[in-house]
Amino acid sequence: MQCQQGLPRRQRRCPIFDKLVDVLLQFIHLFQVYHYVHAYERGVVLRFGRYHRNAEPGCVWVWPMGLEQVLTTNVKPEPLMVGPQSLTTVDGKQVAISAMFIVTVEDPKKFLLEMEGGFAALVMIAYGAVARMVESMRLEDLKCADAEEITTTRSPSRELAKIMRRKVKEFGAGVHDAQITEMCETKSLRLLTAQKPPDHLV
Repeated sequence: MQCQQGLPRRQRRCPIFDKLVDVLLQFIHLFQVYHYVHAYERGVVLRFGRYHRNAEPGCVWVWPMGLEQVLTTNVKPEPLMVGPQSLTTVDGKQVAISAMFIVTVEDPKKFLLEMEGGFAALVMIAYGAVARMVESMRLEDLKCADAEEITTTRSPSRELAKIMRRKVKEFGAGVHDAQITEMCETKSLRLLTAQKPPDHLV
Protein backbone atom coordinates (compact mmCIF):
# COMPACT_ATOMS: atom_id res chain seq x y z
CA MET A 1 0.00 0.00 0.00
CA GLN A 2 1.46 3.36 -0.96
CA CYS A 3 1.53 6.59 0.95
CA GLN A 4 -1.10 9.19 0.11
CA GLN A 5 -0.18 11.27 -2.93
CA GLY A 6 -1.04 14.85 -3.75
CA LEU A 7 -0.72 16.03 -0.14
CA PRO A 8 1.94 18.19 1.52
CA ARG A 9 4.86 16.16 2.85
CA ARG A 10 3.86 16.74 6.51
CA GLN A 11 0.31 15.51 5.88
CA ARG A 12 1.27 12.30 4.10
CA ARG A 13 0.68 9.16 6.13
CA CYS A 14 1.69 5.59 5.42
CA PRO A 15 -0.94 3.15 6.76
CA ILE A 16 1.64 0.38 6.91
CA PHE A 17 3.95 2.56 9.00
CA ASP A 18 1.08 3.38 11.39
CA LYS A 19 0.30 -0.30 11.83
CA LEU A 20 3.96 -1.09 12.47
CA VAL A 21 4.04 1.57 15.21
CA ASP A 22 0.89 0.10 16.80
CA VAL A 23 2.39 -3.40 16.75
CA LEU A 24 5.61 -2.10 18.28
CA LEU A 25 3.78 -0.33 21.09
CA GLN A 26 1.72 -3.43 21.83
CA PHE A 27 4.88 -5.51 21.85
CA ILE A 28 6.55 -3.14 24.34
CA HIS A 29 3.47 -3.16 26.57
CA LEU A 30 3.32 -6.94 26.43
CA PHE A 31 6.84 -7.26 27.78
CA GLN A 32 6.60 -4.45 30.33
CA VAL A 33 7.91 -5.69 33.67
CA TYR A 34 7.07 -2.75 35.94
CA HIS A 35 4.10 -0.64 37.02
CA TYR A 36 4.14 2.67 38.87
CA VAL A 37 1.81 3.10 41.86
CA HIS A 38 1.34 6.75 42.87
CA ALA A 39 1.67 7.98 46.45
CA TYR A 40 -2.11 8.46 46.74
CA GLU A 41 -2.85 4.94 45.49
CA ARG A 42 -2.78 1.39 46.80
CA GLY A 43 -3.41 -1.74 44.86
CA VAL A 44 -3.12 -5.47 44.38
CA VAL A 45 -1.16 -7.69 42.04
CA LEU A 46 -3.01 -10.53 40.32
CA ARG A 47 -1.04 -13.53 39.08
CA PHE A 48 -2.89 -15.72 36.57
CA GLY A 49 -6.05 -13.83 37.59
CA ARG A 50 -5.72 -14.57 41.31
CA TYR A 51 -4.66 -12.33 44.18
CA HIS A 52 -0.93 -12.60 44.84
CA ARG A 53 0.23 -9.56 46.83
CA ASN A 54 -0.44 -5.91 47.67
CA ALA A 55 0.98 -3.10 45.54
CA GLU A 56 2.47 -0.23 47.54
CA PRO A 57 3.49 3.20 46.17
CA GLY A 58 6.54 3.11 43.96
CA CYS A 59 7.74 0.82 41.20
CA VAL A 60 6.09 -2.60 41.29
CA TRP A 61 7.85 -5.35 39.34
CA VAL A 62 5.52 -7.75 37.55
CA TRP A 63 5.80 -10.75 35.28
CA PRO A 64 5.47 -9.77 31.59
CA MET A 65 3.04 -10.99 28.92
CA GLY A 66 0.03 -10.32 31.14
CA LEU A 67 0.92 -13.06 33.61
CA GLU A 68 0.61 -10.48 36.39
CA GLN A 69 -1.77 -7.52 36.45
CA VAL A 70 -1.79 -4.51 38.79
CA LEU A 71 -5.09 -2.99 39.95
CA THR A 72 -5.01 0.29 41.87
CA THR A 73 -7.46 2.61 43.61
CA ASN A 74 -7.33 6.09 45.12
CA VAL A 75 -7.01 5.95 48.92
CA LYS A 76 -7.34 9.69 49.60
CA PRO A 77 -10.47 10.76 51.51
CA GLU A 78 -13.12 11.67 48.95
CA PRO A 79 -16.52 13.38 49.27
CA LEU A 80 -19.52 11.24 48.41
CA MET A 81 -22.70 13.17 47.61
CA VAL A 82 -26.12 11.57 48.01
CA GLY A 83 -28.88 13.39 46.17
CA PRO A 84 -32.37 14.07 47.55
CA GLN A 85 -34.63 11.14 48.34
CA SER A 86 -38.23 11.13 49.51
CA LEU A 87 -38.41 9.01 52.68
CA THR A 88 -40.82 8.40 55.55
CA THR A 89 -39.78 8.75 59.19
CA VAL A 90 -40.77 6.33 61.93
CA ASP A 91 -43.61 8.68 62.97
CA GLY A 92 -45.07 8.77 59.45
CA LYS A 93 -43.67 12.11 58.26
CA GLN A 94 -42.36 12.34 54.71
CA VAL A 95 -39.12 14.24 54.15
CA ALA A 96 -36.75 15.00 51.30
CA ILE A 97 -33.16 14.63 52.45
CA SER A 98 -29.65 14.92 51.00
CA ALA A 99 -26.38 13.94 52.63
CA MET A 100 -22.61 13.99 52.17
CA PHE A 101 -20.00 11.46 53.31
CA ILE A 102 -16.21 11.58 53.48
CA VAL A 103 -15.05 8.08 52.56
CA THR A 104 -11.71 6.39 52.03
CA VAL A 105 -10.39 3.00 51.00
CA GLU A 106 -8.88 1.17 53.98
CA ASP A 107 -8.43 -2.31 52.52
CA PRO A 108 -7.58 -2.20 48.78
CA LYS A 109 -7.84 -5.97 48.43
CA LYS A 110 -11.46 -6.08 49.59
CA PHE A 111 -12.38 -2.88 47.77
CA LEU A 112 -10.96 -3.98 44.42
CA LEU A 113 -11.73 -7.70 44.46
CA GLU A 114 -14.88 -8.13 46.55
CA MET A 115 -17.04 -5.23 45.37
CA GLU A 116 -18.08 -4.43 41.82
CA GLY A 117 -18.30 -0.78 40.86
CA GLY A 118 -15.93 0.87 43.34
CA PHE A 119 -17.05 4.33 44.44
CA ALA A 120 -20.21 4.09 42.33
CA ALA A 121 -21.24 1.13 44.49
CA LEU A 122 -20.51 3.18 47.63
CA VAL A 123 -23.00 5.78 46.41
CA MET A 124 -25.71 3.13 46.20
CA ILE A 125 -24.82 1.89 49.69
CA ALA A 126 -24.99 5.48 50.94
CA TYR A 127 -28.54 5.84 49.62
CA GLY A 128 -29.49 2.77 51.63
CA ALA A 129 -27.78 4.12 54.75
CA VAL A 130 -29.68 7.41 54.53
CA ALA A 131 -32.97 5.55 54.06
CA ARG A 132 -32.34 3.31 57.05
CA MET A 133 -31.42 6.26 59.26
CA VAL A 134 -34.51 8.29 58.31
CA GLU A 135 -36.87 5.33 58.73
CA SER A 136 -35.56 4.76 62.27
CA MET A 137 -35.94 8.35 63.53
CA ARG A 138 -38.70 10.84 64.17
CA LEU A 139 -38.99 14.09 62.26
CA GLU A 140 -38.24 16.01 65.47
CA ASP A 141 -35.00 14.06 65.90
CA LEU A 142 -33.93 14.75 62.32
CA LYS A 143 -34.27 18.48 62.88
CA CYS A 144 -31.80 18.40 65.77
CA ALA A 145 -28.40 19.51 64.50
CA ASP A 146 -26.45 18.27 67.53
CA ALA A 147 -27.43 15.56 69.99
CA GLU A 148 -25.38 17.20 72.75
CA GLU A 149 -27.89 20.03 72.88
CA ILE A 150 -30.79 17.66 73.57
CA THR A 151 -29.63 14.54 75.35
CA THR A 152 -32.89 12.69 74.75
CA THR A 153 -32.34 12.57 70.98
CA ARG A 154 -29.76 10.99 68.69
CA SER A 155 -27.58 13.09 66.43
CA PRO A 156 -28.72 12.36 62.86
CA SER A 157 -25.24 12.89 61.42
CA ARG A 158 -23.58 10.58 63.93
CA GLU A 159 -26.25 7.95 63.44
CA LEU A 160 -25.82 8.21 59.68
CA ALA A 161 -22.04 7.81 59.92
CA LYS A 162 -22.47 4.80 62.21
CA ILE A 163 -24.81 3.03 59.78
CA MET A 164 -22.59 3.82 56.78
CA ARG A 165 -19.43 2.56 58.51
CA ARG A 166 -21.11 -0.71 59.33
CA LYS A 167 -22.25 -1.18 55.73
CA VAL A 168 -18.98 -0.36 53.95
CA LYS A 169 -16.54 -1.99 56.37
CA GLU A 170 -16.96 -5.43 54.80
CA PHE A 171 -15.96 -3.95 51.42
CA GLY A 172 -12.72 -2.39 52.65
CA ALA A 173 -13.93 1.22 52.91
CA GLY A 174 -14.19 3.61 55.83
CA VAL A 175 -16.20 6.73 56.68
CA HIS A 176 -14.50 9.78 58.19
CA ASP A 177 -17.60 11.94 58.45
CA ALA A 178 -21.25 12.15 57.48
CA GLN A 179 -23.41 15.23 57.25
CA ILE A 180 -27.01 15.96 56.33
CA THR A 181 -26.76 18.76 53.78
CA GLU A 182 -30.46 19.45 53.16
CA MET A 183 -33.69 18.28 54.71
CA CYS A 184 -37.28 19.46 54.40
CA GLU A 185 -40.69 18.04 55.10
CA THR A 186 -42.60 17.30 51.90
CA LYS A 187 -45.32 15.13 50.49
CA SER A 188 -43.35 13.81 47.56
CA LEU A 189 -39.96 14.10 45.94
CA ARG A 190 -41.79 15.33 42.84
CA LEU A 191 -42.30 18.63 44.63
CA LEU A 192 -38.55 19.18 44.41
CA THR A 193 -38.43 18.78 40.64
CA ALA A 194 -41.89 19.97 39.55
CA GLN A 195 -41.06 23.63 39.15
CA LYS A 196 -42.98 26.08 37.00
CA PRO A 197 -41.03 26.81 33.79
CA PRO A 198 -39.91 30.39 33.12
CA ASP A 199 -42.43 32.64 31.40
CA HIS A 200 -40.36 32.88 28.23
CA LEU A 201 -40.52 29.10 27.82
CA VAL A 202 -44.32 28.85 28.19
